[in-house]
Amino acid sequence: MAPDLQKYYEEQFSMMATQGWADLVEDFLKLKASINDVTKLNDDQCWEWQRGLTIAGYGKIKIRPKTLTAHRFSFVIHNLHSPEMVLHSCDNRKCVNPHHLRGGNHLDNMSDMKARSRQATGARHGGTRMSDEQVLELRAMYAAGIKVKAIAVHFGIKKGSVANIACGRFWRHLPNAQPIRRPNSGQWRKKLRESQI
Repeated sequence: MAPDLQKYYEEQFSMMATQGWADLVEDFLKLKASINDVTKLNDDQCWEWQRGLTIAGYGKIKIRPKTLTAHRFSFVIHNLHSPEMVLHSCDNRKCVNPHHLRGGNHLDNMSDMKARSRQATGARHGGTRMSDEQVLELRAMYAAGIKVKAIAVHFGIKKGSVANIACGRFWRHLPNAQPIRRPNSGQWRKKLRESQI
């Protein structure tokens, strides 16, 4: 192992003893062997982790006594620094190809998630009680002038949720997410800004 890399790891993993370094090298050689055994890979392809996975589906490597994600380990080995987060450009959680990894922070990660439509919205969200079709039906009922209480009972949700869905505060990704003007109401069902008061 290169002296710079060893010095870096001594600083990062000060709890490791000499045996810990032997284990680290052994684990790294296993990692390299497991990747090379799968297939001959180039820099453009994902190098999928072939061993244990975390609950979230990321590769994991045990560096006694600590367990790390394999993509973070790969990034640190190749770049000699450890950022707040290691992000995948390929969106493959098992990938450990250093050319597909970059350092970042939580905000970068959330921006990537939104830009690549990986954020669970609508029916894909685990906490939802409605389908996309039901939401469109709810908005049509609301626009037709049916009372909020009746709509809430029909769908088995709260009146506040009906208003938020109908007015586009919830389920914004669907069509008709703009404020709906109800017949004979004479007002928009949208929260006013301070400048509008």
